[in-house]
Amino acid sequence: MAGGLIIALALITGLALPSFGVTPAPVEQETRDIAGTQLAIQEGGLLEPGETAEYDTSPPTSGPSWAEPAAWGVHEEQVADEAVVRNLRNGAVVFNYQLSSDSQRAELQAFVEGLPGYPDCYVLHPHADVDEGEIQLVAWGWLDSVTPSETGAMRDFVDDHRANGPDSESRGESCGSGSGV
Repeated sequence: MAGGLIIALALITGLALPSFGVTPAPVEQETRDIAGTQLAIQEGGLLEPGETAEYDTSPPTSGPSWAEPAAWGVHEEQVADEAVVRNLRNGAVVFNYQLSSDSQRAELQAFVEGLPGYPDCYVLHPHADVDEGEIQLVAWGWLDSVTPSETGAMRDFVDDHRANGPDSESRGESCGSGSGV
């Protein structure tokens, strides 16, 4: 009975304090900046299959592309930039890497395969213009360089930029066809 009385008094006090001008301090939510560095969008239309383009950055973050994107998911060899830019337009996050350790590559692959919506929305491939030991995350107009151990930074980049390409609006959370192609 004493416990019930204490609970009742706590409830009454909690309801009555605001009428006396006493309100509990709101808890501030922690905010963070958007992950990565925003870059200027490079204009460009469709290229003929096999035609190449000059990009402002390498790996590219925007620009002209082929009509067909690269296959979604993991690639053992570098994919043509012109195909990957189409994936970016569709809202992809591209993991460009240069890792000599088999274990680091396997850990990165497992990380990407565990992301929401995999394989749609993601391309993972080695890229010749990435420094050894680095991963460059790319989304439409965004770039971030991380090391393999920075999984929190990679997750933040994905959370901030997945499905945000100029052609991704009609696709919603699915950046690709839903079949991994």
